[in-house]
Amino acid sequence: MTQSDIEILFAHLLHSKSLVQESLFISGQQVILLKFRQPSSSAQPVISDKEKATFVLEQNASILDEHISKTRSKISKL
Repeated sequence: MTQSDIEILFAHLLHSKSLVQESLFISGQQVILLKFRQPSSSAQPVISDKEKATFVLEQNASILDEHISKTRSKISKL
């Protein structure tokens, strides 16, 4: 698939309300969350506040783990 094909696919999914997207900022970077409609459902998907909060917490925990690992590496070199 080309980039154009992917953009057309996402535009169709958004237009048909089979996809919803929301932007979040985590550590100064923009992150786009996507949620697809369940095949058996006709309702438009919704990204809940709980889902957003869980995602942000997981990302922040991952960032902290990276910083801890780097700090441990620096300490072990001393």
